[in-house]
Amino acid sequence: MIADASDAESMLTMAQSSRVVISCAGPYSRYGEAAVVACIAGKAHYVDIAGEIPWVSRMISEHDNDARRAGVCLLPLSGYDCVPSEL
Repeated sequence: MIADASDAESMLTMAQSSRVVISCAGPYSRYGEAAVVACIAGKAHYVDIAGEIPWVSRMISEHDNDARRAGVCLLPLSGYDCVPSEL
């Protein structure tokens, strides 16, 4: 499956076919919100390795209520201060 952050339909299709989406592509301030929005709409839980605190704060402010209503967990900063090769 190919999903492109600039293509909302592909992001939604990806989220709808997933139970959990792990986002490892940044910068999140540029590419991350598309995955958050798609996960909420597609009812997939969201995990990322973001380290961009202002972006994470904005995502919580703007999307937390919708995520809760959808039964979706948003888990940003899950790999903060480490890199995927350390996991």
